Amino acid sequence: MLDYMVRNWWALAVRGALAILFGFVAVLWPGLTVLALAIAFGVYALADGLLAGWAALRAAKPDRPPLVLEAVLGVLLGILALTWPALTVFLLSLIIGLWAVVTGAFEIAAAVRLSKEMTGEWLYIFAGVLSVAFGLVLWVAPLGGALGLAFVIGVYAIVFGAALVVLSLRLRLARAEQGGRRDALDRPAGAPEEHTAGPAEDRDRADDAHPEDPADPEDREHTGHRGPRREPGAPGTGPTAPGTPGPGDGA
Repeated sequence: MLDYMVRNWWALAVRGALAILFGFVAVLWPGLTVLALAIAFGVYALADGLLAGWAALRAAKPDRPPLVLEAVLGVLLGILALTWPALTVFLLSLIIGLWAVVTGAFEIAAAVRLSKEMTGEWLYIFAGVLSVAFGLVLWVAPLGGALGLAFVIGVYAIVFGAALVVLSLRLRLARAEQGGRRDALDRPAGAPEEHTAGPAEDRDRADDAHPEDPADPEDREHTGHRGPRREPGAPGTGPTAPGTPGPGDGA
């Protein structure tokens, strides 16, 4: 599961950013009506459900069922909030509470599995517990006005989204660390690290690649290279070499 979340860390960041945006709209919109709140929640739930569905398509089979259920619930509740203009505060509270409880339960389950593979999963647990607690509060004590409901939902969405964004950044860091370890594993054992050679190193390598030309004449005949020049009269060179007849000696 960690590999999947690390590869798709940005999806969690987008979900968190959408939650923060929805929270600010709910808190800062003066004179917010039930209809406007329902539309804002419907857009957010629909987008969150679509992201969860996309994630389900890319996840491994054991990790797909909770993501699929979360996606279906988000899309259905988002469409319901957008297409049912006669929603009351009570009904909207029940819908948002249902979404929060189910989403939070899935996040807690994912955090438990994630805890076996990385540290920092407490952010996911915190987001899940916050969602469940918020949903239960809406069920047990539904608010009687749109402004009060909007403020509570907005604060919850901002805190919830911030936790998801921070967790996504930790997953991005984990991805970078995994990439560095993968590069180290791919390098053959004992292979030197790549570095840029300077001019002196290049000259030494050229000398090693082209050793001194052979001085033996026989080697010159085979290789075609000229040996070092020898001075006349040097031992073993020319007609003055010991035991070698000179030009004026008789045969």
